Amino acid sequence: LCSIGPILAVLVLGFFYSSPETAVETSVLSYGSTTEIGRAYLTAFPVYLKEMAVALSPVVGIFLIFQIFSFRLNRRSFLKICVGILYTYGGLVLFLTGVNVGFSSLGTVLGGALTYGWTYYWMFPLAMLLGWFIISAEPAVYVLEKQIEEVSEGMIPGKAIKISLSIAIAGAMEGMLKIEGNEISSGKSMLVVLCLALGTLMGEIIGVEKGFERFGEWLREKTGNGGNAGFVNAFVTASLTVSIGAMAIVGAIQDGLQGDASTLMVKSVLDCVIIVVMTSALGTGAIFSAIPVFLFEGGMTLLAKWLAPLITEAAVAHLSLIGSILIFCIGLNLTGGKKIRVANMLPAVFLAMGAAYLPWNF
Repeated sequence: LCSIGPILAVLVLGFFYSSPETAVETSVLSYGSTTEIGRAYLTAFPVYLKEMAVALSPVVGIFLIFQIFSFRLNRRSFLKICVGILYTYGGLVLFLTGVNVGFSSLGTVLGGALTYGWTYYWMFPLAMLLGWFIISAEPAVYVLEKQIEEVSEGMIPGKAIKISLSIAIAGAMEGMLKIEGNEISSGKSMLVVLCLALGTLMGEIIGVEKGFERFGEWLREKTGNGGNAGFVNAFVTASLTVSIGAMAIVGAIQDGLQGDASTLMVKSVLDCVIIVVMTSALGTGAIFSAIPVFLFEGGMTLLAKWLAPLITEAAVAHLSLIGSILIFCIGLNLTGGKKIRVANMLPAVFLAMGAAYLPWNF
């Protein structure tokens, strides 16, 4: 949780950063022998010794001030913390030296090669694999995993947490990071934060989730499923799963303007498979997700003539990015019980699409 502060600070700085460019030029270093590699490490090592000393000095200074006026730790505890700071300093120097001298160049070459040809389709599974190892090595995730397992008394396994987070990292990397030649382009982080924050706030005020639940309860009574306690949850979860996404909008507009229902047909097959699985897992309420899907896609088809000019490539890309995050939240609810009111986050999708028409680069 301590990392939230620096992340928010960077996001706030993004409002005042004058340059619209988000691409970072990366230098690819090549070495003819191990002697050259060693020389490069020795050259870079003093540079990062200095940089890390400057970076850690405010933290150390604040700690010393609190030690004098507030903490007043005993000598043993104080020395332990000092040793920990030295370990941190040495670890950061070694880590950054290794990354910038060797791994950064190797990663740039591999990333550039993967974006061409058929290997492009390996990007998502490789991102998932990388996400798995990164999460497994992250101490904060390890602690979170153990705490969730203890609180849930084993009902939420650690593997489920890692898998969910790995898929989330893969989707975020695919949507927010791009490698083009020697450039790593990053962006849309501000878009994600603002749209999710404002959209969820709007959804909570409007009460979108309560509207879905009321409709689900009405359906439960009218269809003779009054004794099915999980009917509403199955209906809401399935409705959100098959309604969120670019295929529903793009396919409906293609059908309305050109009479081409091929995209909707493909989506229907996918939805059928998803609903069969969800019905077996959650109950009969999932079947009735066909009603909101029919209303949404049918309405989009009828209004295609007026909506088509608004559905630009950028708007669809923004919709896919935010929609993927909402699908991830649905997965979290399925994994560990309902905790996130995903329906209240739906306005974020429309805010993201609207952001495509703004002059600012998020």
